[in-house]
Amino acid sequence: MTAQHKSVLIFGATGNVGSAAAQYAAKVPNPPKIILALRDVKKPTPGLPADQYPRIHADLSDAGSLERAARESGATAALVYITFGAKGDMKPELEALVRGGIKHIVLLSSASVQPDNKSIKPTEFIAHSHAIVELAIESLPIHATFVRPGAFTTNTFWWSDEIKQKSSILAAYSDSTMAYIDTTDIGNVCASVLVNPPAENHLGIYLEGPKEVSVREAAKTIGEVVGREVRVEEVSEEEFRKRNTQFPKEALDSILKYQREGMEGFGNTSLAANVEKWTGKPATTFRQFVERNKQRFL
Repeated sequence: MTAQHKSVLIFGATGNVGSAAAQYAAKVPNPPKIILALRDVKKPTPGLPADQYPRIHADLSDAGSLERAARESGATAALVYITFGAKGDMKPELEALVRGGIKHIVLLSSASVQPDNKSIKPTEFIAHSHAIVELAIESLPIHATFVRPGAFTTNTFWWSDEIKQKSSILAAYSDSTMAYIDTTDIGNVCASVLVNPPAENHLGIYLEGPKEVSVREAAKTIGEVVGREVRVEEVSEEEFRKRNTQFPKEALDSILKYQREGMEGFGNTSLAANVEKWTGKPATTFRQFVERNKQRFL
């Protein structure tokens, strides 16, 4: 797979998905020049040394900075994500990238967006936030790809402090399952379609992990890896809200909705095949993820 773009912009390189995407893009045959678009160009980017990955200032909520970054970098493709600092559907910001010379956008979207129904109510916080940006991108005169992952493996880092301090996990529905998809796999797929765009415009690529994992199973796996029992503390939805005030109400509404749905099974493990389809490697298992990130739970 040879890159079709000479230069690409990658937003979010300080995070797990963006970092993985940058590293994957650098390893393809005849790789493009990879420019990290950062709000703070001095912020550390582990695994992405500055002498190999040049930085440029750009803020996804600042249209002016986006047009400048695209034009000055010479990039023709960009990996972007939803930022809640921007207003509404991010169309002004996306248009700025196009004015700067971007011809292909890869959006890190969400599996909650269904292809046959983007008229999603604002009360569906996660799905609506991503769907309106997808629609904005579809209105632009460029090529675009939507990568739609399910529950991130790194969502389990929310449990880190509880596990470290109390060897427990707080849950409203302990038997709720998620087909957790590894953030490295997500980043690799994003990079694959960034450097070598699919022929189909507005293609949506759904990603899920290879197995549904309940909260109880996750606790058991983490406990086995760290070498001590990790129990599950099941509480009411009301208590769960009281003890998770770091999340906005709308986000908690969505989290609890997905947990309720997870009681019947949430996620489609057959979609794990898309990881191998686009990267050539099978999807990472939940245990492999925990083993790789063991220190986060110790």
